[in-house]
Amino acid sequence: MDRMKAIGYVLVWIVFCDISFADERNDHRSLCFLFLSPDCRLIELSNTWFHRSLEGVYELKGPAVYNCNNRSVYQLKDEESYLFYVIQGSWQGWMVGKYECVNKGYLSVGDRSEYPDNINTTWEEFNSLKWLFNKDIISGCHIPVSDRVMLIGK
Repeated sequence: MDRMKAIGYVLVWIVFCDISFADERNDHRSLCFLFLSPDCRLIELSNTWFHRSLEGVYELKGPAVYNCNNRSVYQLKDEESYLFYVIQGSWQGWMVGKYECVNKGYLSVGDRSEYPDNINTTWEEFNSLKWLFNKDIISGCHIPVSDRVMLIGK
């Protein structure tokens, strides 16, 4: 049986591929673990220059139907900071601020990705005077260690 048929046709993110095995024809292949969620529940944000208090893990807020501009809203755990989608004139993108769904924040990225873990554009950070591009900011899906799949074999 073809092992890849079991995966089907879904949008996935590859978490890691580091285990090799030989199939029935003795061809060596890699086994990948897949994260099968179209809307990641936890988004990790790090490497800000001026706003360290906004770094951390943002959790999907409320039921999945809760949104700003047809995108999910995430809240920094135990804090009143939010990651949300803004549409302001011709500008659209994700923003981090103290008030959800309000075009006022400290971090922003002009990326129209449906989900914030798909952002591949450089973030901007407000330094109290102006917006600066910050190529160091990293955002992506946070997968807790307890949720990772481990395979133990021969």
